[in-house]
Amino acid sequence: MALFRVYENGKPLHTENYLKWSAKGAAPGELTFISGHPGGTSRDDTLAELQFECNTAIPAVTEYLQRRIDALRAFAAQGPEQARLVNTMIFSLQNSFKVYIGRAEALGDKAILAKREAEEADFRQKVAANPKWQKQYGDAWDAIATVEANTAKERRAMIFRRTDSHLFSIARLIDQYVTEVKKPDGERLDGYHDAELESLRFQILSPAPIEIPTEKLYMTTALNLAEEKLGKNDKYLQSLLQGSEVNTFVNSVIDGTKLADVAVRKALLDGGEAAVATSTDPMIAAARRTDPIVREYSRWQKAEVSSVVVPAGEKLGKARFLVYGKDTYPDATFTLRLSYGAVEGFPYNGTIAPPFTTFYGLYDRAASFSDKPPFDLTPKEEAARGKLDLSTPLDFVTTGDIIGGNSGSPVVNRAGELVGLIFDGNIESLAGDYVYDGTKNRAVAVHSAGMIEGLRKLYGANALADELEGKQ
Repeated sequence: MALFRVYENGKPLHTENYLKWSAKGAAPGELTFISGHPGGTSRDDTLAELQFECNTAIPAVTEYLQRRIDALRAFAAQGPEQARLVNTMIFSLQNSFKVYIGRAEALGDKAILAKREAEEADFRQKVAANPKWQKQYGDAWDAIATVEANTAKERRAMIFRRTDSHLFSIARLIDQYVTEVKKPDGERLDGYHDAELESLRFQILSPAPIEIPTEKLYMTTALNLAEEKLGKNDKYLQSLLQGSEVNTFVNSVIDGTKLADVAVRKALLDGGEAAVATSTDPMIAAARRTDPIVREYSRWQKAEVSSVVVPAGEKLGKARFLVYGKDTYPDATFTLRLSYGAVEGFPYNGTIAPPFTTFYGLYDRAASFSDKPPFDLTPKEEAARGKLDLSTPLDFVTTGDIIGGNSGSPVVNRAGELVGLIFDGNIESLAGDYVYDGTKNRAVAVHSAGMIEGLRKLYGANALADELEGKQ
C-alpha cells in the first residue's frame, strides 16, 4: 500500500467526503463493498470465442510466457547482477503466466464448459422463440463463429511476431508518431490521437535507463521463438531480419543504435518524417521495414475481425437485455462498478483456507523456506519481529466479485469505513474470467489493521497512523 497527501494552493487538501479508516478492519462474516475498475471478463463470450481462446490464443501465449521465463531464469542464474536486472520482469511474467494457466484450467473444466454451453443454448432458444428477435439478433452467433474459425491462424501468428526490445518499441513509436500526427485525428492509428500524444511523447522521451544485456536477451529469445513457431519464411521475420541469423541481427541493431540517448529520440521526433525517413540508425531502419506489415495487420484486424465481432457482440448485448432484463450484468470494461461480499474462507487443498492471514504467517513463511529468496525478509521486517503484534490480521479474503484491474480498490464496511485494499484474487478466482463461483472465488485484500500495525512498528510512522485513525 502507498499513501499520498494531496495539496491545494500549497496546503493539505481539506475535504468533507472521504472514507474513514477502520482501526479494527474487517471481521469474519462481515459485509464488505469493493469499488473499482475491473478490467475485462469474458462471461458473455460465445462458445466460438471461448474455443478460440482455449485452442489458439491461450496455448500460444502460455508457450511464449514460459519461454521468456525460462530464458530469464537462466540469465539470472549467472550472478547477482544478472538477477537484479531481470527479477522484476520474471515476477511480472510469472504473474501473467499464472493468469493464463488459470484460464486454461477453467476452460478445461467440464463443469464450467457445461454451464456455458447450457447458458448459450438457453439464450439462443429464447431468441429463436421470438420471430422479431430472431430476425434482428439470430445471426450473431454464426457470424462470430465464422470469424473465429477463419482468422485464428493469422491472429496466432501475431502473438509470436514480437521483439520484446524496449529500444525497438521506441523506434516503432517514433516511426509511427511522425507519420500519424500529420493526419486528421480521426484517421490516425489507435494510440496516436490528440488526447494521447502528451503521454506518448513522455513514454518515448523517458530518461529511464535501458540495459543492453537484457535488451539482447529479450530480443533474442523472442525472435528465436518466432522462427521456431512461424518459420523463417514468415513475412514479418523476413522483413525484419533480411536473411540474417537472429544473434547476428540482434547484436547488430542493439550495438549500432543510438536510441538509448534521449536527445537522439527528441531530434528524430522534432525532425519529423524527413528525419526518420533518412535516419541510418539500424533500429529505426528495422522499424521502417516492418511498419507496412504492422499497418496491414491493423487494417486486416479491423476489416476481418472487429467489423464483424463488435456489431455481432452489440446485437447479443441488446438481445441479452431483452431476454434476461436486469438479472445479468455486462462484462467488465474498466468502467467503475461496485461489488459486494462477505469475509469468508474457502475450500483449499482438502481443508479450508481461513478468512485471514496474520504477521505470524509472514515470519513462518520465511522460516519455512529457510529465509531464501523470494521468501526472505527485508532487514526492516527482520528487525521488527519483536515489536509487532504477530496476531494482527495482515491479509483477508472476501466473496466480492473482482478481476484484473481491481487492484488498489478500497474495501469498505457497511459504515463506509476503509477496512482493506484489494491487491489480488485467489487461484480459484482465475476462472472468474468466464464464470463467477461464490463458493470458492475470493478477492484478496491487505487488512487496515495490518497497515496500521506496519506503519507504527515497521516504519515508525506513528504520527501518520494517528492521523489516519483520527487521533489528531
